[in-house]
Amino acid sequence: MPLHIIGDGPLTADVSAFIKNHPEQKVIFHGRMEGDQKIRLLSNASALVFPSECYENCPYIILESLAVGTPILASRTGGIPELVSEDKTGVFFAPGNSDAMANCMLRFFEAKDEWLTLRQNARDEALRRFNKKEGLERLEHLFAIVTRRPL
Repeated sequence: MPLHIIGDGPLTADVSAFIKNHPEQKVIFHGRMEGDQKIRLLSNASALVFPSECYENCPYIILESLAVGTPILASRTGGIPELVSEDKTGVFFAPGNSDAMANCMLRFFEAKDEWLTLRQNARDEALRRFNKKEGLERLEHLFAIVTRRPL
């Protein structure tokens, strides 16, 4: 199964060198992607692997992944556990633990029935939690708290 890498950053040169030195591996580096091209790739992906070691608050790629029904394999850090439901829309591994990430990926790809369920759950969760109506209601609620006005 090919690994598609999206994004750029301080490890870009290392990733490019790995691909050059290991042509037998199925690794495709796309660099920074936006818009329809990124959504198309994400929609066709078996899963989004999000191995961040940073304290991410609300990574947009997680929301995009849920919206297109792509399950998420992510490090358990920051606000990610608030967005991904364990064994419902994705699975977690310890941040910085590449063995745990690899085991998580193997478990995920060996469980085809679970994958189909996670895929449907991801899309359902996005529609339920991250739609315009819910977002506006949460924003109005926060505004009422901050301004101390009754709802």
